[in-house]
Amino acid sequence: WQDLRLCLGHAGGGRLENGPLHSAGWFARSDEEWQHADNFARIVSELCTTYPRVHCEVGYLTGLLEDDGLERFAANLQRARQAARAAGRPFELLDKMAYGSDWHMPEVVTRTRRYLDLWLTLMEKPAYAGFREQFFWKNAYRFLRLPP
Repeated sequence: WQDLRLCLGHAGGGRLENGPLHSAGWFARSDEEWQHADNFARIVSELCTTYPRVHCEVGYLTGLLEDDGLERFAANLQRARQAARAAGRPFELLDKMAYGSDWHMPEVVTRTRRYLDLWLTLMEKPAYAGFREQFFWKNAYRFLRLPP
C-alpha cells in the first residue's frame, strides 16, 4: 500500500447536498464553507499537498459555467494553496492537479469550448501561468508514468 498512487476525481467536486453531507466543494462562497468538515474539495487539496502519491483532476466541474463559477473556483484554489504553505505541507497543489475531461457529453456538448476557455483564462493569470503546462498535460503525463 505504501506505493499506492491515487488520482482523486473531480478534485473533490462542486457543491453537493446528500442527506447529512453538505460539501460546498470548489464553489464555496466563504471561508466558513471552505473550512467545513465535509468539504471534499478542501480535503482533496490537503491530501494532495501532504502526500507524495496523491493527485487530483478537475474534469466536469460545470459550476465553472455559472456566472461567478470561475471566480469562486479561483478564490478557493488560492485558499487551498495558501493553507498548504501556511501549514508547511511539502507539495504545491498545482503540481498535483491535472485538467480532466471525464464529463458526460449530453449536458455539455454545446458548451465544451466555453468550458475549456474558462480553464485557459484561469491559467493565463500571472499566479497560475507558470503551472499552465503542468496543469494541462505534464501532471497527467507524470502520474501515468508515460515514457519521455
